[in-house]
Amino acid sequence: MRFSTAVYAAIALATSVSSSPIVKKVDVNGKQCFVFLLLRITFSLLPLADGDVLNYALTLEHLEAAFYSGALGQFSAEDFASAGYPDWVRNRIAQISAHETSHVEFLSTALGAAGITPTDACTYELYVPLL
Repeated sequence: MRFSTAVYAAIALATSVSSSPIVKKVDVNGKQCFVFLLLRITFSLLPLADGDVLNYALTLEHLEAAFYSGALGQFSAEDFASAGYPDWVRNRIAQISAHETSHVEFLSTALGAAGITPTDACTYELYVPLL
């Protein structure tokens, strides 16, 4: 291992990004959601648990899946054509939406298999303009 790689690895192991706390789980209309708080850098030898990190990733995947599926639900193929987009644009968004949904399914399954309760999706109110 090169010296610079070893130094970066040691720094990464010795420090972590945290806040008080990074995320806070709250109950919103009967669903557990994460509220992301302002982060600050602190030095710690105790990293976050794997389940915390994976649930954070799952929360982001829920948001991404909601964004793409919401965009597809808002606009038909005719809307895309009227806005001047070629057919492949909506098809590509549908493909990305399917990928994001598969990421949610993968992380949820992996967390469940590890005995960790996966984070539920929140209800998002997203506005996606068709430019």
